[in-house]
Amino acid sequence: MLFSQAFNIGKSQPELDFVDIDVDLDFPLYFDPSTFLDGDDEFSKDCADDIYDFFDAVMEAIRQGDRHRGVELLAALREPNDTHLGVSKGKPAGRGLGPGQAAKVYRSLAGSKAIGTSLITDLSDYAMFIDGIGPDKISDITTNIIRERLLTYTIEQCDLNGVQLHPSLPSGLVWDRKNRKWKQKYVDRPYYDDAPILLVPKRYVKWQGAVSKRTRSYYKSFVRNFIKEEQLRTNGPLVSVIKRGKREEKVVLLGDIEKKYPGTKKFLVEFSSKHPNEYEKFKKTVIKHNPVADAAIFEERDEEFFDPEFAEGLIGALKAVPAGKRHASDYHRLIVGILQFLFYPALTAPRIETPINERRKLIDITYVNAADVGFFRRLRDDSDIKARWVMVECKNYFDDPKNPEFDQLAMRFSNLRGQFGLLLHRSSKDRQAILARCKDIAQAGKGFVVAVDDDDIIYMLGEIAAHRRSNVSRLIETRFSELLS
Repeated sequence: MLFSQAFNIGKSQPELDFVDIDVDLDFPLYFDPSTFLDGDDEFSKDCADDIYDFFDAVMEAIRQGDRHRGVELLAALREPNDTHLGVSKGKPAGRGLGPGQAAKVYRSLAGSKAIGTSLITDLSDYAMFIDGIGPDKISDITTNIIRERLLTYTIEQCDLNGVQLHPSLPSGLVWDRKNRKWKQKYVDRPYYDDAPILLVPKRYVKWQGAVSKRTRSYYKSFVRNFIKEEQLRTNGPLVSVIKRGKREEKVVLLGDIEKKYPGTKKFLVEFSSKHPNEYEKFKKTVIKHNPVADAAIFEERDEEFFDPEFAEGLIGALKAVPAGKRHASDYHRLIVGILQFLFYPALTAPRIETPINERRKLIDITYVNAADVGFFRRLRDDSDIKARWVMVECKNYFDDPKNPEFDQLAMRFSNLRGQFGLLLHRSSKDRQAILARCKDIAQAGKGFVVAVDDDDIIYMLGEIAAHRRSNVSRLIETRFSELLS
Protein backbone atom coordinates (compact mmCIF):
# COMPACT_ATOMS: atom_id res chain seq x y z
CA MET A 1 0.00 0.00 0.00
CA LEU A 2 1.30 3.43 -0.91
CA PHE A 3 1.80 6.14 1.71
CA SER A 4 -0.82 8.31 -0.01
CA GLN A 5 -3.33 5.45 0.23
CA ALA A 6 -2.49 4.45 3.79
CA PHE A 7 -3.09 7.99 5.00
CA ASN A 8 -5.98 8.87 2.66
CA ILE A 9 -4.23 11.86 1.10
CA GLY A 10 -6.27 11.68 -2.09
CA LYS A 11 -3.31 12.53 -4.34
CA SER A 12 -0.94 10.52 -6.47
CA GLN A 13 2.77 10.81 -7.18
CA PRO A 14 2.69 13.74 -9.69
CA GLU A 15 0.93 15.92 -7.09
CA LEU A 16 3.35 15.03 -4.29
CA ASP A 17 6.81 16.43 -3.61
CA PHE A 18 8.02 13.29 -1.84
CA VAL A 19 8.47 9.72 -3.04
CA ASP A 20 5.10 8.03 -2.53
CA ILE A 21 6.63 4.93 -0.96
CA ASP A 22 5.06 1.55 -0.42
CA VAL A 23 4.66 1.39 3.36
CA ASP A 24 5.09 -2.41 3.32
CA LEU A 25 8.08 -2.77 1.00
CA ASP A 26 11.23 -1.03 -0.19
CA PHE A 27 11.35 0.87 -3.49
CA PRO A 28 14.52 0.84 -5.66
CA LEU A 29 15.38 4.53 -5.43
CA TYR A 30 18.51 5.86 -3.76
CA PHE A 31 19.63 9.12 -2.29
CA ASP A 32 22.18 10.81 -4.52
CA PRO A 33 24.16 13.30 -2.41
CA SER A 34 25.63 14.95 -5.51
CA THR A 35 22.18 16.51 -6.07
CA PHE A 36 22.74 18.71 -3.03
CA LEU A 37 25.70 20.33 -4.77
CA ASP A 38 23.53 21.63 -7.62
CA GLY A 39 21.03 23.37 -5.38
CA ASP A 40 21.43 26.76 -3.79
CA ASP A 41 18.25 26.42 -1.74
CA GLU A 42 18.38 26.13 2.03
CA PHE A 43 17.61 22.40 2.17
CA SER A 44 20.39 21.49 -0.28
CA LYS A 45 22.91 23.71 1.48
CA ASP A 46 22.04 22.34 4.92
CA CYS A 47 22.31 18.75 3.71
CA ALA A 48 25.64 19.40 1.98
CA ASP A 49 26.96 21.15 5.10
CA ASP A 50 25.85 18.28 7.36
CA ILE A 51 27.60 15.71 5.17
CA TYR A 52 30.76 17.78 4.92
CA ASP A 53 30.81 18.37 8.68
CA PHE A 54 30.31 14.70 9.53
CA PHE A 55 33.10 13.45 7.28
CA ASP A 56 35.36 16.26 8.39
CA ALA A 57 34.89 14.95 11.94
CA VAL A 58 35.80 11.44 10.72
CA MET A 59 38.86 12.80 8.89
CA GLU A 60 39.90 14.66 12.00
CA ALA A 61 39.79 11.38 13.93
CA ILE A 62 41.92 9.72 11.24
CA ARG A 63 44.46 12.56 11.27
CA GLN A 64 44.70 12.33 15.06
CA GLY A 65 44.95 8.55 14.99
CA ASP A 66 41.81 8.29 17.10
CA ARG A 67 40.49 5.01 15.72
CA HIS A 68 37.92 4.60 18.50
CA ARG A 69 36.23 7.92 17.72
CA GLY A 70 36.37 7.36 13.96
CA VAL A 71 34.76 3.92 14.16
CA GLU A 72 32.23 5.17 16.70
CA LEU A 73 31.15 7.97 14.36
CA LEU A 74 30.84 5.61 11.37
CA ALA A 75 29.09 2.86 13.35
CA ALA A 76 26.12 5.16 13.92
CA LEU A 77 25.36 4.98 10.19
CA ARG A 78 22.80 2.22 10.70
CA GLU A 79 20.09 0.79 8.47
CA PRO A 80 17.46 3.52 7.86
CA ASN A 81 14.44 1.31 7.23
CA ASP A 82 11.93 4.13 7.76
CA THR A 83 12.49 5.65 4.28
CA HIS A 84 11.48 2.42 2.49
CA LEU A 85 14.10 3.07 -0.19
CA GLY A 86 16.45 0.40 -1.51
CA VAL A 87 16.10 -3.16 -2.77
CA SER A 88 15.38 -5.29 0.29
CA LYS A 89 13.20 -8.37 -0.13
CA GLY A 90 10.01 -8.23 1.90
CA LYS A 91 10.13 -5.88 4.87
CA PRO A 92 12.64 -3.01 4.54
CA ALA A 93 16.19 -3.78 5.63
CA GLY A 94 18.72 -1.08 4.85
CA ARG A 95 22.40 -1.42 4.08
CA GLY A 96 23.99 0.86 6.64
CA LEU A 97 27.36 0.22 8.20
CA GLY A 98 27.05 -0.96 11.79
CA PRO A 99 30.07 -1.75 14.01
CA GLY A 100 31.72 -4.45 11.85
CA GLN A 101 31.56 -2.64 8.53
CA ALA A 102 32.33 0.67 10.21
CA ALA A 103 35.76 -0.68 11.15
CA LYS A 104 36.35 -1.83 7.56
CA VAL A 105 35.29 1.54 6.13
CA TYR A 106 37.52 3.30 8.67
CA ARG A 107 40.49 1.21 7.48
CA SER A 108 39.63 1.99 3.83
CA LEU A 109 39.44 5.69 4.57
CA ALA A 110 42.59 5.74 6.67
CA GLY A 111 44.53 3.76 4.04
CA SER A 112 43.26 5.50 0.92
CA LYS A 113 45.56 7.84 -0.97
CA ALA A 114 42.48 9.85 -1.97
CA ILE A 115 42.04 11.12 1.58
CA GLY A 116 43.71 14.46 2.04
CA THR A 117 43.72 15.20 -1.68
CA SER A 118 41.46 17.51 -3.64
CA LEU A 119 39.63 14.48 -5.06
CA ILE A 120 37.36 14.04 -2.04
CA THR A 121 35.09 17.07 -1.87
CA ASP A 122 31.66 15.49 -1.39
CA LEU A 123 30.05 12.17 -0.48
CA SER A 124 29.70 11.03 -4.11
CA ASP A 125 33.52 11.10 -4.32
CA TYR A 126 33.72 8.50 -1.55
CA ALA A 127 31.68 6.10 -3.71
CA MET A 128 34.03 6.77 -6.62
CA PHE A 129 37.34 6.26 -4.83
CA ILE A 130 36.86 4.35 -1.55
CA ASP A 131 36.53 0.55 -1.53
CA GLY A 132 33.51 -0.84 0.28
CA ILE A 133 31.27 2.16 -0.40
CA GLY A 134 28.70 1.74 -3.17
CA PRO A 135 25.43 3.49 -4.10
CA ASP A 136 23.35 1.52 -1.59
CA LYS A 137 25.63 2.43 1.30
CA ILE A 138 25.96 6.01 0.05
CA SER A 139 22.17 6.32 0.12
CA ASP A 140 21.88 4.95 3.64
CA ILE A 141 24.82 7.00 4.89
CA THR A 142 23.22 10.12 3.41
CA THR A 143 19.90 9.35 5.08
CA ASN A 144 21.56 9.03 8.47
CA ILE A 145 23.56 12.23 8.25
CA ILE A 146 20.69 14.42 6.97
CA ARG A 147 18.01 12.77 9.14
CA GLU A 148 17.36 16.04 11.00
CA ARG A 149 16.44 17.72 7.69
CA LEU A 150 14.27 14.80 6.63
CA LEU A 151 12.37 14.80 9.92
CA THR A 152 11.50 18.47 9.46
CA TYR A 153 10.57 17.85 5.82
CA THR A 154 8.35 14.92 6.80
CA ILE A 155 6.44 17.00 9.34
CA GLU A 156 5.95 19.79 6.79
CA GLN A 157 4.64 17.41 4.13
CA CYS A 158 2.30 15.73 6.59
CA ASP A 159 0.94 19.13 7.64
CA LEU A 160 0.50 20.02 3.99
CA ASN A 161 -1.42 16.85 3.18
CA GLY A 162 -3.46 16.45 6.35
CA VAL A 163 -1.58 13.39 7.66
CA GLN A 164 -1.96 12.83 11.40
CA LEU A 165 1.31 12.49 13.29
CA HIS A 166 2.04 10.14 16.17
CA PRO A 167 3.44 12.17 19.09
CA SER A 168 6.92 11.80 20.57
CA LEU A 169 8.46 8.96 18.59
CA PRO A 170 12.23 8.32 18.60
CA SER A 171 13.93 10.25 15.83
CA GLY A 172 16.76 7.81 15.34
CA LEU A 173 20.27 9.18 15.70
CA VAL A 174 20.68 12.66 14.20
CA TRP A 175 23.92 14.49 13.51
CA ASP A 176 24.53 17.40 15.87
CA ARG A 177 26.69 19.73 13.81
CA LYS A 178 27.28 22.15 16.68
CA ASN A 179 28.75 19.52 19.03
CA ARG A 180 29.94 17.13 16.30
CA LYS A 181 28.28 14.06 17.74
CA TRP A 182 25.21 11.88 17.31
CA LYS A 183 22.16 12.52 19.45
CA GLN A 184 18.69 11.07 19.91
CA LYS A 185 15.48 13.03 20.37
CA TYR A 186 11.72 12.58 20.19
CA VAL A 187 9.57 14.11 17.48
CA ASP A 188 6.07 13.77 16.04
CA ARG A 189 6.12 11.39 13.07
CA PRO A 190 3.77 9.49 10.74
CA TYR A 191 3.33 5.94 12.01
CA TYR A 192 2.06 2.88 10.14
CA ASP A 193 1.96 -0.81 11.07
CA ASP A 194 3.96 -0.28 14.27
CA ALA A 195 6.74 1.60 12.50
CA PRO A 196 7.59 5.29 11.92
CA ILE A 197 7.99 6.66 8.40
CA LEU A 198 10.49 9.15 7.02
CA LEU A 199 9.57 10.91 3.78
CA VAL A 200 12.17 11.72 1.14
CA PRO A 201 11.94 14.57 -1.44
CA LYS A 202 11.80 12.99 -4.91
CA ARG A 203 14.10 15.72 -6.24
CA TYR A 204 17.12 14.11 -4.54
CA VAL A 205 16.79 10.44 -5.47
CA LYS A 206 18.03 8.41 -8.42
CA TRP A 207 17.72 4.88 -9.72
CA GLN A 208 20.52 2.60 -8.61
CA GLY A 209 22.00 2.34 -12.10
CA ALA A 210 22.36 6.11 -12.41
CA VAL A 211 24.64 6.10 -9.36
CA SER A 212 26.38 2.71 -9.61
CA LYS A 213 27.46 3.23 -13.24
CA ARG A 214 29.41 6.39 -12.50
CA THR A 215 32.69 4.68 -11.65
CA ARG A 216 32.56 2.61 -14.82
CA SER A 217 31.44 5.61 -16.87
CA TYR A 218 34.34 7.69 -15.57
CA TYR A 219 36.79 4.92 -16.42
CA LYS A 220 35.41 4.16 -19.89
CA SER A 221 34.55 7.64 -21.12
CA PHE A 222 37.32 9.73 -19.57
CA VAL A 223 40.19 7.71 -18.10
CA ARG A 224 40.47 5.13 -20.86
CA ASN A 225 40.13 7.71 -23.65
CA PHE A 226 42.73 9.95 -21.98
CA ILE A 227 45.19 7.05 -21.80
CA LYS A 228 44.51 6.16 -25.42
CA GLU A 229 45.20 9.68 -26.65
CA GLU A 230 48.28 10.01 -24.44
CA GLN A 231 49.70 6.71 -25.74
CA LEU A 232 49.17 7.82 -29.35
CA ARG A 233 50.65 11.26 -28.68
CA THR A 234 53.80 9.86 -27.07
CA ASN A 235 54.00 6.67 -29.16
CA GLY A 236 53.76 4.71 -25.93
CA PRO A 237 54.18 0.95 -25.39
CA LEU A 238 50.46 0.25 -25.89
CA VAL A 239 50.54 1.55 -29.47
CA SER A 240 50.10 -1.10 -32.15
CA VAL A 241 50.41 -0.78 -35.90
CA ILE A 242 47.75 -2.29 -38.13
CA LYS A 243 47.38 -2.32 -41.89
CA ARG A 244 44.33 -0.87 -43.58
CA GLY A 245 44.90 -1.86 -47.19
CA LYS A 246 48.23 -0.37 -48.19
CA ARG A 247 48.19 2.12 -45.33
CA GLU A 248 49.58 1.54 -41.83
CA GLU A 249 47.74 3.03 -38.88
CA LYS A 250 48.74 3.39 -35.26
CA VAL A 251 46.06 2.25 -32.78
CA VAL A 252 45.66 1.56 -29.09
CA LEU A 253 43.40 -1.38 -28.29
CA LEU A 254 40.98 -0.83 -25.43
CA GLY A 255 41.62 -4.37 -24.19
CA ASP A 256 45.32 -3.57 -23.81
CA ILE A 257 44.47 -0.46 -21.78
CA GLU A 258 42.17 -2.40 -19.46
CA LYS A 259 44.77 -5.13 -18.98
CA LYS A 260 47.55 -2.71 -18.01
CA TYR A 261 45.36 -0.11 -16.30
CA PRO A 262 42.29 -1.90 -14.81
CA GLY A 263 39.48 0.34 -13.62
CA THR A 264 39.94 -0.36 -9.92
CA LYS A 265 39.28 2.36 -7.38
CA LYS A 266 42.95 2.26 -6.43
CA PHE A 267 43.98 3.02 -10.01
CA LEU A 268 41.31 5.72 -10.37
CA VAL A 269 42.78 7.47 -7.34
CA GLU A 270 46.28 7.35 -8.83
CA PHE A 271 45.10 8.55 -12.24
CA SER A 272 42.86 11.31 -10.89
CA SER A 273 45.58 12.58 -8.56
CA LYS A 274 47.88 13.02 -11.57
CA HIS A 275 45.13 14.39 -13.83
CA PRO A 276 42.60 16.16 -11.57
CA ASN A 277 41.15 18.12 -14.49
CA GLU A 278 39.80 14.90 -16.01
CA TYR A 279 37.77 14.10 -12.89
CA GLU A 280 36.51 17.67 -12.67
CA LYS A 281 35.42 17.50 -16.33
CA PHE A 282 33.63 14.23 -15.59
CA LYS A 283 31.74 15.70 -12.64
CA LYS A 284 30.70 18.77 -14.60
CA THR A 285 29.55 16.94 -17.71
CA VAL A 286 28.23 13.62 -16.38
CA ILE A 287 26.93 14.17 -12.85
CA LYS A 288 23.93 16.23 -13.81
CA HIS A 289 20.85 16.72 -11.70
CA ASN A 290 18.00 15.14 -13.64
CA PRO A 291 15.20 14.45 -11.16
CA VAL A 292 13.41 11.12 -11.42
CA ALA A 293 10.34 11.36 -13.64
CA ASP A 294 6.95 10.51 -12.17
CA ALA A 295 6.24 8.30 -15.18
CA ALA A 296 9.34 6.22 -14.37
CA ILE A 297 8.11 5.67 -10.82
CA PHE A 298 4.77 4.44 -12.13
CA GLU A 299 6.55 2.20 -14.63
CA GLU A 300 8.63 0.62 -11.87
CA ARG A 301 5.36 -0.23 -10.12
CA ASP A 302 3.96 -1.73 -13.33
CA GLU A 303 1.37 1.03 -13.54
CA GLU A 304 0.55 3.16 -16.57
CA PHE A 305 0.83 6.93 -16.37
CA PHE A 306 0.31 9.53 -19.05
CA ASP A 307 0.88 13.23 -18.42
CA PRO A 308 -1.89 14.33 -20.85
CA GLU A 309 -4.54 12.11 -19.25
CA PHE A 310 -3.51 13.18 -15.76
CA ALA A 311 -3.73 16.85 -16.78
CA GLU A 312 -7.24 16.29 -18.09
CA GLY A 313 -8.18 14.69 -14.79
CA LEU A 314 -6.92 17.71 -12.84
CA ILE A 315 -8.97 20.03 -15.07
CA GLY A 316 -12.04 18.03 -14.14
CA ALA A 317 -11.13 18.09 -10.45
CA LEU A 318 -10.69 21.89 -10.49
CA LYS A 319 -14.05 22.44 -12.19
CA ALA A 320 -15.71 20.21 -9.57
CA VAL A 321 -14.65 22.37 -6.59
CA PRO A 322 -17.29 25.08 -5.94
CA ALA A 323 -16.21 28.63 -5.17
CA GLY A 324 -16.94 29.95 -1.70
CA LYS A 325 -15.60 29.86 1.85
CA ARG A 326 -17.12 26.47 2.58
CA HIS A 327 -14.87 24.79 0.01
CA ALA A 328 -11.77 26.93 0.56
CA SER A 329 -9.78 24.05 2.06
CA ASP A 330 -10.64 21.72 -0.86
CA TYR A 331 -9.53 24.38 -3.36
CA HIS A 332 -6.39 25.12 -1.38
CA ARG A 333 -5.22 21.50 -1.24
CA LEU A 334 -6.08 20.86 -4.88
CA ILE A 335 -4.05 23.89 -5.97
CA VAL A 336 -1.02 22.62 -4.04
CA GLY A 337 -1.09 19.41 -6.07
CA ILE A 338 -1.77 21.17 -9.38
CA LEU A 339 1.14 23.58 -8.94
CA GLN A 340 3.37 20.64 -8.00
CA PHE A 341 2.35 18.87 -11.21
CA LEU A 342 2.77 21.99 -13.34
CA PHE A 343 6.08 23.34 -12.09
CA TYR A 344 8.11 20.52 -10.48
CA PRO A 345 11.13 20.34 -10.34
CA ALA A 346 11.49 24.13 -10.64
CA LEU A 347 9.27 24.63 -7.58
CA THR A 348 9.69 22.14 -4.74
CA ALA A 349 9.10 21.52 -1.03
CA PRO A 350 5.66 23.14 -0.72
CA ARG A 351 4.65 24.19 2.77
CA ILE A 352 1.19 25.18 3.89
CA GLU A 353 0.52 28.24 6.06
CA THR A 354 4.19 29.09 6.49
CA PRO A 355 4.70 31.35 9.53
CA ILE A 356 6.73 34.55 9.04
CA ASN A 357 7.51 37.68 11.07
CA GLU A 358 7.89 35.74 14.32
CA ARG A 359 4.66 33.81 13.54
CA ARG A 360 2.53 36.97 13.37
CA LYS A 361 1.58 36.25 9.75
CA LEU A 362 0.97 33.18 7.60
CA ILE A 363 1.55 32.58 3.90
CA ASP A 364 -0.96 30.15 2.36
CA ILE A 365 1.66 28.17 0.41
CA THR A 366 5.37 28.60 -0.13
CA TYR A 367 7.50 26.76 -2.68
CA VAL A 368 11.27 26.62 -2.71
CA ASN A 369 12.50 27.98 -6.03
CA ALA A 370 14.97 25.27 -7.05
CA ALA A 371 14.87 25.96 -10.80
CA ASP A 372 18.07 25.17 -12.69
CA VAL A 373 17.00 26.97 -15.86
CA GLY A 374 14.16 29.02 -17.27
CA PHE A 375 11.79 31.67 -15.95
CA PHE A 376 11.87 30.78 -12.26
CA ARG A 377 15.66 30.56 -12.31
CA ARG A 378 15.83 34.07 -13.76
CA LEU A 379 13.54 35.30 -10.98
CA ARG A 380 15.89 33.87 -8.38
CA ASP A 381 18.99 35.29 -10.04
CA ASP A 382 17.51 38.77 -10.53
CA SER A 383 19.16 41.06 -7.98
CA ASP A 384 15.94 43.02 -7.47
CA ILE A 385 13.60 40.05 -7.11
CA LYS A 386 15.75 37.33 -5.47
CA ALA A 387 12.87 34.85 -5.53
CA ARG A 388 14.31 32.13 -3.26
CA TRP A 389 10.70 31.29 -2.44
CA VAL A 390 7.60 31.59 -4.57
CA MET A 391 4.74 32.64 -2.31
CA VAL A 392 1.17 31.67 -3.13
CA GLU A 393 -2.13 32.91 -1.75
CA CYS A 394 -5.35 31.05 -2.62
CA LYS A 395 -8.69 32.88 -2.71
CA ASN A 396 -11.70 30.66 -3.36
CA TYR A 397 -13.92 33.71 -3.94
CA PHE A 398 -16.95 34.20 -6.20
CA ASP A 399 -15.78 37.74 -7.03
CA ASP A 400 -12.52 39.17 -8.36
CA PRO A 401 -9.85 39.75 -5.70
CA LYS A 402 -9.57 43.37 -4.56
CA ASN A 403 -6.74 45.53 -3.24
CA PRO A 404 -6.61 43.92 0.25
CA GLU A 405 -5.91 40.48 -1.26
CA PHE A 406 -3.11 41.84 -3.44
CA ASP A 407 -1.64 43.86 -0.57
CA GLN A 408 -1.81 40.81 1.70
CA LEU A 409 0.49 38.86 -0.62
CA ALA A 410 2.82 41.82 -1.26
CA MET A 411 3.30 42.23 2.49
CA ARG A 412 4.77 38.70 2.58
CA PHE A 413 7.70 39.70 0.35
CA SER A 414 11.14 40.41 1.77
CA ASN A 415 14.77 40.51 0.69
CA LEU A 416 15.33 37.09 2.28
CA ARG A 417 12.25 35.33 0.88
CA GLY A 418 12.04 37.18 -2.41
CA GLN A 419 9.74 39.61 -4.18
CA PHE A 420 7.52 37.32 -6.26
CA GLY A 421 4.22 35.59 -5.64
CA LEU A 422 1.14 34.07 -7.26
CA LEU A 423 -2.40 35.06 -6.32
CA LEU A 424 -4.67 32.12 -7.18
CA HIS A 425 -8.36 32.92 -7.57
CA ARG A 426 -11.38 31.41 -9.30
CA SER A 427 -12.41 33.82 -12.06
CA SER A 428 -11.67 37.22 -13.62
CA LYS A 429 -14.66 39.34 -14.46
CA ASP A 430 -12.45 42.39 -14.99
CA ARG A 431 -8.98 41.30 -16.10
CA GLN A 432 -7.83 44.87 -16.73
CA ALA A 433 -8.61 45.89 -13.16
CA ILE A 434 -6.72 42.85 -11.84
CA LEU A 435 -3.72 43.66 -14.03
CA ALA A 436 -3.84 47.29 -12.89
CA ARG A 437 -3.66 46.19 -9.23
CA CYS A 438 -0.65 43.97 -10.01
CA LYS A 439 1.05 46.84 -11.81
CA ASP A 440 0.39 49.24 -8.93
CA ILE A 441 2.30 46.93 -6.57
CA ALA A 442 5.21 46.55 -9.03
CA GLN A 443 5.46 50.26 -9.79
CA ALA A 444 5.40 51.09 -6.10
CA GLY A 445 8.48 48.89 -5.65
CA LYS A 446 6.63 46.42 -3.42
CA GLY A 447 7.36 43.31 -5.48
CA PHE A 448 5.66 41.36 -8.23
CA VAL A 449 2.28 39.66 -7.95
CA VAL A 450 0.95 37.57 -10.82
CA ALA A 451 -2.77 36.78 -10.65
CA VAL A 452 -3.82 33.34 -11.89
CA ASP A 453 -7.45 32.23 -12.25
CA ASP A 454 -9.09 28.92 -13.14
CA ASP A 455 -8.97 29.65 -16.86
CA ASP A 456 -5.21 30.15 -16.60
CA ILE A 457 -4.75 26.88 -14.68
CA ILE A 458 -6.90 25.07 -17.22
CA TYR A 459 -4.87 26.60 -20.06
CA MET A 460 -1.57 25.39 -18.55
CA LEU A 461 -2.95 21.93 -17.87
CA GLY A 462 -4.32 21.96 -21.41
CA GLU A 463 -0.82 22.55 -22.77
CA ILE A 464 0.30 19.37 -21.03
CA ALA A 465 -2.78 17.54 -22.29
CA ALA A 466 -1.76 18.65 -25.81
CA HIS A 467 1.81 17.33 -25.28
CA ARG A 468 3.29 20.83 -24.95
CA ARG A 469 4.63 20.74 -21.39
CA SER A 470 7.53 23.03 -22.31
CA ASN A 471 4.99 25.85 -22.76
CA VAL A 472 3.60 25.65 -19.22
CA SER A 473 5.51 28.52 -17.64
CA ARG A 474 5.01 30.87 -20.61
CA LEU A 475 1.69 32.14 -19.32
CA ILE A 476 3.21 33.12 -15.96
CA GLU A 477 6.18 34.69 -17.76
CA THR A 478 3.86 36.69 -20.04
CA ARG A 479 1.85 37.96 -17.08
CA PHE A 480 5.06 38.95 -15.35
CA SER A 481 6.25 40.83 -18.45
CA GLU A 482 3.01 42.82 -18.43
CA LEU A 483 3.97 44.19 -15.01
CA LEU A 484 7.10 45.73 -16.50
CA SER A 485 5.39 47.57 -19.36
